Amino acid sequence: MNAMIGCCIGLLVSFAILLCAIDQNYLSTCISTKTSNIVVQKVFTKNEADEKKVVIFENNELKWKPYIGDEVKAWVGEHFQQWIDERPKWFTDHRKSTISDWCV
Repeated sequence: MNAMIGCCIGLLVSFAILLCAIDQNYLSTCISTKTSNIVVQKVFTKNEADEKKVVIFENNELKWKPYIGDEVKAWVGEHFQQWIDERPKWFTDHRKSTISDWCV
């Protein structure tokens, strides 16, 4: 019993030391109350560059489609033909294949 308590205290002390030693700019990546759904949605809603917004398609649609699916579909509808015509460097065949059919 004493060994188990000692291990638990050691674990807590080690974690506290880690939190104190980590660069404070990265602390939010270690501890956060945000769910992955919110993080995925913010990637789309907080970025203005198409190159960064299109990353949403690399994530599970269940994380974002019920919440911002209409917004994503409208955005793709507005820009897809432009991407086809201009072929920006980031709009590779692989990237194009990640865009859901229901958005095009």
